[in-house]
Amino acid sequence: MPRWLTSWLRVRSDVAVQITLFCVGLLLGSALVPTGLVTISSPIWFVTAMLMLVVGLKKKTRASLVIICMSGCLVGLLRSGLYAQDLKQYEKYIGQNVVVSGVIATDPSPSSSGNLSLILKDVDVNGEKLSGELRVGVSEKGEYRRSDLIIVSGLAQKGFGLNPLTIQRTTVLEVQRINGTDPARDFRDVFARTIRSHINEPEASLGLGFLVGQGGSLPIALKDDLRLLGLTHIIVASGYNLTILIRLARRRLMGISRYTALIAALTMIGGFVAVTGFSPSMSRAAIVAVLSLLAWYYGRKIHPLVILIFAAAVTVMVRPSYIWGDLGWYLSFLSFFGVLVVAPLIKSFFFGDKEKENMIRSVLIETTSAQLMTVPLILMVFGDYAPISLPANMVILPAIPIAMLTTFAAGSVAYVVPALSEIAALPARFVLSYITKAVDVVSGLPSGLLTVPKGNTMYLLLYVVIAMAVLFMYVRSRAKKPFDMYEIC
Repeated sequence: MPRWLTSWLRVRSDVAVQITLFCVGLLLGSALVPTGLVTISSPIWFVTAMLMLVVGLKKKTRASLVIICMSGCLVGLLRSGLYAQDLKQYEKYIGQNVVVSGVIATDPSPSSSGNLSLILKDVDVNGEKLSGELRVGVSEKGEYRRSDLIIVSGLAQKGFGLNPLTIQRTTVLEVQRINGTDPARDFRDVFARTIRSHINEPEASLGLGFLVGQGGSLPIALKDDLRLLGLTHIIVASGYNLTILIRLARRRLMGISRYTALIAALTMIGGFVAVTGFSPSMSRAAIVAVLSLLAWYYGRKIHPLVILIFAAAVTVMVRPSYIWGDLGWYLSFLSFFGVLVVAPLIKSFFFGDKEKENMIRSVLIETTSAQLMTVPLILMVFGDYAPISLPANMVILPAIPIAMLTTFAAGSVAYVVPALSEIAALPARFVLSYITKAVDVVSGLPSGLLTVPKGNTMYLLLYVVIAMAVLFMYVRSRAKKPFDMYEIC
């Protein structure tokens, strides 16, 4: 072995690199499970992985990074392998009429067939407790809310996507709602009713979509326009909404103390997640936000890649099926990579430190970067993309923080001082009306929809071009520190 290589391998490795390589191995191990190439289920492999991790951490050299990565791979294989075994228990019910009970995990959403689509957790099929989640379709009218216990019957069919089983047409046998089981949901629903009593539709649902991710009641036409313009993320609970709240709290309370700003931001994260539910996008956003806030508070710098890979590993450990093909999970991390990695490099490469003085340019670069990272995957899955989404984002996104603030103010004032509710609702009505009209006008413009044959994996080669451009900008960046860790949330 050459002396230079030996010397390089003996150099001490950074803790952040060790964590990153362990998480990378974990993700690789989880991704291998569906291929069937490697399967492990014995607990002895976990003990082996921990011993390898201890050895790797004790050595603390670059050579030990291979051992650390392999230990993560074993953990991923074991966790995902056991999860896959649990999901196979659903297969025996395919083609049977079953009785299913479960807790509604997320807010009900309309399906393409016109039914309500419910995701159930704590699933019981014909008296057997099963792991994972189950999707059922409900056509019967009724009030179905998150955290309700529902019992349905119907014909079990082979699931699609990540759902091992699905029941598209069910008969609702019983719905149980126990008061106090989900106080965040109860508060949100009371607040939503207050908003809707003082702001007309669809503006009220749009404002609630911005504020708490409750956009399920939006008219289908408006939803289609938002989807065409690439703006669906603004009406669901996502990192964008959370980022607005955290930055507002941090910047406004920094004048008091860093500790006050930290506690306020962490409280907002907890409250927002409790109200909206722990969806894949919210789990990613919450993990990234907490890590970056703690780093900011203690004056530490964490590379965005470390945060993103760590967040991905945590979410995959909770639900391994995310990495097996959850489109929302992939789009979420790709867009976050664009904002946290690609955007800072573009700013640094072309504008240096001067970019911080121009908010409009910053929004444009971040929006473009997020969309750039998702376009290849969107082309492969859907086969079309609307270039008009970029100017649409530029016209509408700057108004979202104002819409969130005015909607919250309108609901709060109406709840506390009902006599002032009409006056308090005026700013929200104005801003939300502007957004709905802007969506209507922009969506009516010639979209120049780019349509290509879908399902072609060759589109993913565009990521190779993007990776080369990112590497080039990283090497040639004019700024010494292109990544602003303090702004990540």
